[in-house]
Amino acid sequence: MDKMDIEILKAIYEKSHNSLVAPLFLIERFSISDEEIGDRLEIMDGEAYVKVARGTYAPGMSLLNGINYVGIAAKGRQLLRDKKLI
Repeated sequence: MDKMDIEILKAIYEKSHNSLVAPLFLIERFSISDEEIGDRLEIMDGEAYVKVARGTYAPGMSLLNGINYVGIAAKGRQLLRDKKLI
């Protein structure tokens, strides 16, 4: 997990503490590609820092890899607390 991943976790947390949100705001906020955000979210999902909901790719509504929604998981919140970011 690098600094960008931590910033992504913080942005997701700030957007919504407990519910799933559309991840497209991350592309605008960090000016990185859909593919990079999708890859990072998949890795963080696999490591239980976030939880993602997938579906069919819909332009303007989901990432290229089909991630429609993302939310911070307990492990992600704990990491932010440990780093005193929340």
